[in-house]
Amino acid sequence: MPVFAMMFVASAGIAGVVVDGGHAIAEARRDQNAGDGASLAAAYTIAAGGTIAQANTAAGKIETLDGCTGTCSVSLSYLDSGGVVTATPASVASIAASVTDSTPKTLTKLISGGGTTIGLSSSATATLTGGTPSMPCLVCLLGKSGTTVSVCGSSTLAVKNGAIITASNGSPAYSASGGTTSTVTAEGTGASVGYVSGGSVSVTGSAHIGSCTSSTSCTPSTPAAVEAAPIDPYATLAYPSVSTVMSSANAPTTCSGGSCSCTGSPGSCSCAGSSSCTFSPGVYTSLSAGASGHVTLQSGTYVFTGGNFDVSGAATVTGSNVMMYFTCSGYTTSSLSPCASDGASGGGWTMSGSGALTLSTPSSGVYSGLGIFYDRHNTNDISFTGNTEPSFGTMYAADAELDISGSSGTEASVVVNSVVLTGSTSLTIDQSVAGTGLAPTSGGTKTAALSQ
Repeated sequence: MPVFAMMFVASAGIAGVVVDGGHAIAEARRDQNAGDGASLAAAYTIAAGGTIAQANTAAGKIETLDGCTGTCSVSLSYLDSGGVVTATPASVASIAASVTDSTPKTLTKLISGGGTTIGLSSSATATLTGGTPSMPCLVCLLGKSGTTVSVCGSSTLAVKNGAIITASNGSPAYSASGGTTSTVTAEGTGASVGYVSGGSVSVTGSAHIGSCTSSTSCTPSTPAAVEAAPIDPYATLAYPSVSTVMSSANAPTTCSGGSCSCTGSPGSCSCAGSSSCTFSPGVYTSLSAGASGHVTLQSGTYVFTGGNFDVSGAATVTGSNVMMYFTCSGYTTSSLSPCASDGASGGGWTMSGSGALTLSTPSSGVYSGLGIFYDRHNTNDISFTGNTEPSFGTMYAADAELDISGSSGTEASVVVNSVVLTGSTSLTIDQSVAGTGLAPTSGGTKTAALSQ
């Protein structure tokens, strides 16, 4: 009997090693595939000019497709050429994936202690090689024809440690006129003011664009240089899906002062007089803050379907972890981009008077750092007039124009179709203030491959 028992234990042990070991080996192979695929997907996204958030999204899809779910997880580290973690896509030289997982013990738990699972881990690294990305695009003009940068009066458009670049081959693609303070400049090592082949620069009066004046010509050796077209850093970013429709029945959340109102569904809402109003995220037709009213926006995504978000007078707007999406009427969770593909005027953003807006953007997720998101076919202009200087993160409006006049300005990075500055406008964007999440102006030809 003892001999039989010993033989049984031995047989069970062998069977346990075979069965549990086989499962562990199979899952380890799956985990390695997930790590390889995730690091490569992220690397290909960065090589194509994507953001860190977009790279994480691409990696997550591959992780799921490779069956890495449940106890399996992949974490990515974006490293520069010195092996230091970086949040700047242009600086990423390699992406390290670390995979952790566990598989349950079956037969081996009958003859051994130490828990009911077998821990698994694997790693992979994808390396980016090829052309060196150029400076981050702090003012990206996506219009492919006509004048996409127009500066006149005593206005200035400047970037620090980054680039201004237009996709337009227009004649001119850039235009500056007026006095010596009417300028388009880029400061810092490697910074540039660029346009694509076929485009040109028009300078009149005492204005200048880079080193180009009315009496000099621009060549590729000057700060206004022929470059590759800018990469749209948000070209594949999904439109937000918001199901809560705000109406007179549920907006605003709170109101003191008596001059708050909402009509219709989605609601057309206002906060005027000296009122203090709090609004919740959701779908609106329009929202306005006027006189000396104060609006607080609660955390979340605000969708505007055809009407404007308007701040005027001495009104103030504040909020944290906020993103605004401007689209056309007909928006639903099954129709996230209702603007006509050939262009349509949808919801818009206007600021005038001495109004102030201070919003912090989402700090994580696919919309990290993005404050303003226009439907890619929405052509409604963004307009700042008077004496305003809103703070809102990155602005993305691929088919819309940014118009700034008076003494208004902003420090936020912008990705728009075109920009027009008049009056005494000062649009100065410093990479250290605007953030580091934007794509390079052009990355040359970069490739990605597994290095281990």
